[in-house]
Amino acid sequence: MRDAYKDIFFGIALFGISLFVLYWLIPVGIESPGAIQNETLAPAFWPRIIIVALAGLSLLVALQGAARLRQLRAGGPEAEPPATIDLLSEGKALLAILLLFAFERVLYWGGIVVPSMLAIAVFTLFYGERRPHLIIPVAIGIPVVLYFFFLKVALVPMPLGVFENLIP
Repeated sequence: MRDAYKDIFFGIALFGISLFVLYWLIPVGIESPGAIQNETLAPAFWPRIIIVALAGLSLLVALQGAARLRQLRAGGPEAEPPATIDLLSEGKALLAILLLFAFERVLYWGGIVVPSMLAIAVFTLFYGERRPHLIIPVAIGIPVVLYFFFLKVALVPMPLGVFENLIP
């Protein structure tokens, strides 16, 4: 039952933070150069999209917690497993965070596309996928598709780092 309360609290708190960011932090913290013809090129456009998605997901977490709480109160399964610390999972999470910091550092040297390919492959392997016929196309395809989307559709050039001359 405690996990249901945690989900409700976490969802509501995250929703409140999302509203704060959406209605105060983004308008105050992101400068916009006046009238912009293409809304997707506005500096605050993508942060707003991400925060609205975060707000929706946080409400979903709170609603799932409320549904679980209602089920437990109605006589559903009462025995919850005791809260224990899984050192392997905690270690994997810590290693994933360290890998993300390393990825952020490599971005300055290698640009966006090639380090993203490597990061997707590493994290896919890290979390258990071992089929190369799935890993390779996904690791190459997603960064390339996103690169061309931003380059051709959104008209935002992506930094390529030392690979500037290799990718058109």
